[in-house]
Amino acid sequence: MTVTIVMTTWIPEGQQGKDRLKAEYECLFSWNNNLKYSDQINLHIQDDGSKQEDYDKVIMQAHEIWKRGDISWGQQKRKGVGASLNNGIFTAFKSSEIVLNAVDDWELLQVLDLDPWVNFLKDPQYEVGMVRFFAHPDLTGTIKHIPPHGWAMKLDWHHYVFSFRPCLWNKKFFEVWGEFEENRSALGSEEEFNNRLVRNGRLGEDAAVWLALPELWRPFETGSLADMVPQ
Repeated sequence: MTVTIVMTTWIPEGQQGKDRLKAEYECLFSWNNNLKYSDQINLHIQDDGSKQEDYDKVIMQAHEIWKRGDISWGQQKRKGVGASLNNGIFTAFKSSEIVLNAVDDWELLQVLDLDPWVNFLKDPQYEVGMVRFFAHPDLTGTIKHIPPHGWAMKLDWHHYVFSFRPCLWNKKFFEVWGEFEENRSALGSEEEFNNRLVRNGRLGEDAAVWLALPELWRPFETGSLADMVPQ
């Protein structure tokens, strides 16, 4: 099953814009090298009204770096990251059931295997709408064994249970929770959507938010000695 990255962009004027273009280059490079997945990963760029020269540079960088799948792009006039996500997700879901929100200034530092988390999102025995790969302070939840996918924490409906930080989404999540508010700052759109979940979380349990707990250690199956008493 194809996964599509939705990368939202906006390149401001001056040195900050140059810095963001450089950061996007480094982030794309890290995603291309460190994402592990058994199928194709497409890349969709949704720009929020950068000037044409900078928009062209973003697309050029993507074609230079991205070797994991198809590349597409779109642009709207300045309406904020909420609009970019709404438009980008709508486009992505035409060809993919799963969207990876890989934020354009977040570098991936080590190999991330998407297979267990994509399969988890698709598994009807679990109530999953979103899998987060990075937490916020003070979140709580229940750590669960989710065979055959590994381990994850089902997050409680408080604090920043929702975030624009790197994550996976499926269609069900937006069918339950709706679109992001537009013509607001990134923080404003994020906060409004999060408040929507906090207020109504228990009504949306079939599209819950989970925090991925990647398995970095694996025991060998050599037979357990844990219950043997020394003689």
